[in-house]
Amino acid sequence: MKKIATFILAAFAVSFAQAQDAQLVVQKVDNGNAVPGNTYRVHVLLPSQAHTVHAIFGDDESGLSIQSTQDFYQHQFGGETTVDINGSAISMVPELAYDSWLTIGAEDASENNLWDIGMDMADFNNGGSLSVQDGAWFLLPTDARTLGDQGNLILIAQLTTAGVATGSLNVQGWDGTQTPWQSRNLSFTTSNAETFGCNDSDAMNFNAEATFNDGSCEFAENNGNPTESDVTTSKDEAGDWQIFPNPIWEGQFNIQFANVIELKDGNMTLDITDMQGKLVHSIEVDDSVVIGGNKLVVSKELQAGIYNVTITQNGAAQSQQIVVQK
Repeated sequence: MKKIATFILAAFAVSFAQAQDAQLVVQKVDNGNAVPGNTYRVHVLLPSQAHTVHAIFGDDESGLSIQSTQDFYQHQFGGETTVDINGSAISMVPELAYDSWLTIGAEDASENNLWDIGMDMADFNNGGSLSVQDGAWFLLPTDARTLGDQGNLILIAQLTTAGVATGSLNVQGWDGTQTPWQSRNLSFTTSNAETFGCNDSDAMNFNAEATFNDGSCEFAENNGNPTESDVTTSKDEAGDWQIFPNPIWEGQFNIQFANVIELKDGNMTLDITDMQGKLVHSIEVDDSVVIGGNKLVVSKELQAGIYNVTITQNGAAQSQQIVVQK
């Protein structure tokens, strides 16, 4: 019988390249002593902004494991993954924010389409270890959550423990040309946890305690470093952006901007036109379609063909083509 993990991963790809530069980075989170132990977040640091993460898996070639020298903190209202985390409940039960869980890019259940298969997480949900020899937690490749943030980081786990947590994981995704890649046996330890922030002393938001630059640096004008507004002005108001996936075979695609987009009333629109110039879809971009400050999710069933996607912001327009395959 075909292994579950092999079946799921093969559904996303035919063959795999090896992403030599992908690595795991552990972030130490200040939990204010609200719960016992320390809280850590495990991120995949991707080789580029174009890379994505679709699955974290274990198989008979490379097993997956997460463990700690002391129990993981598990809140009674939490769960094994962020699909089980009610974000609105955290304001009423602050300790829930530090529950131990698995994810791909999401901190709670909002707009979270995470799946898992072949994983027995009962021991992990009771504070114990996680061991996977034939299973995965994953997103469909077209999901906007598969994209990294401005620092090319994508969150995959949160762990709270009074001990030292370690793990070995296998990661799969796409690069910028939709060529599948895998990195196996990526390891982490919370004893090497970093303090995230801007550690560039020239930045306005320089954090002297930061040990890892998470891409959040903001620079004042005319100090030799570009600000977000400098970058977008040099291109146009919309700035650099890419469409993912392209070609498109489902009724949804994603747009990722190089910078956080500034939304004001009616200042950004997205239009899709066919090759005859006919408008087939138009939206006014607002917070309902933005994820993480720099990603848009566009849902529209289109006939097979080539289309222009035009983003207009404050009167400046930029276009790219998409190919729809059916």
